[in-house]
Amino acid sequence: MSNSCLSIKDTSVCAPYNTGLFIDTSVISKTYDIDINVLKDNATIWEWAIIGATSGKQNSGQILSWADWIQCTGYNGEPVQYFRSYDCYTDIFVLSAGCNNLSPASVPPLCTKACDTYGAAIKSLINNITLCTATQHPQALENRQNAVNAAESCNGVADGNNAFKSQSFCINGIESDQKTCGFSDEKVAIEYCKNNKNDKCCDSRKVPSLTRNVVFIATGGVFVLFALIAYFCC
Repeated sequence: MSNSCLSIKDTSVCAPYNTGLFIDTSVISKTYDIDINVLKDNATIWEWAIIGATSGKQNSGQILSWADWIQCTGYNGEPVQYFRSYDCYTDIFVLSAGCNNLSPASVPPLCTKACDTYGAAIKSLINNITLCTATQHPQALENRQNAVNAAESCNGVADGNNAFKSQSFCINGIESDQKTCGFSDEKVAIEYCKNNKNDKCCDSRKVPSLTRNVVFIATGGVFVLFALIAYFCC
């Protein structure tokens, strides 16, 4: 195993994807713009980066930069369903694939529903003319298509890791997403279920009223999305 492979067994943000798994610090440090000398012996740094990159407006500068890249300047970092699951899965099983030479049967992949929900989010954003104005600019159109392709790669990776080719073997996201309908945020999940009562994930949830208005426009990850575009498209 490469010296750049760092165990994530003591982290929890991507559970159950932690025990026996690793990240490639040489890749992840570039993905999140982290000093590799800081990251190489401390997986908690990566854990903080995941939380920061998937917590909406907490990284507004990076989010707005990405939105400008695809000319969707109306997007301001609204909650993203299954975003954290997507980031965790791609960080570990795509960007750090060389560090995780495990039998696919030992690691449950993401379910199709989680991948489809996240992948469809990019299309939803790009097709929203309020957030993404129509354009015929070749570079903007190419960037938008690359964004869609990168998001849709989730299912391809999950299918490749699904040893039994069965949805009964998969999991609907990391633990925090499973508890919150894919948002890793309890308050956002409550608001979501007020408006999506037919979603099965809301069946066992109480739905009290909240005063804040949450706009559910799911979009791609700033850091990981760029990395995946380079991985799959270039």
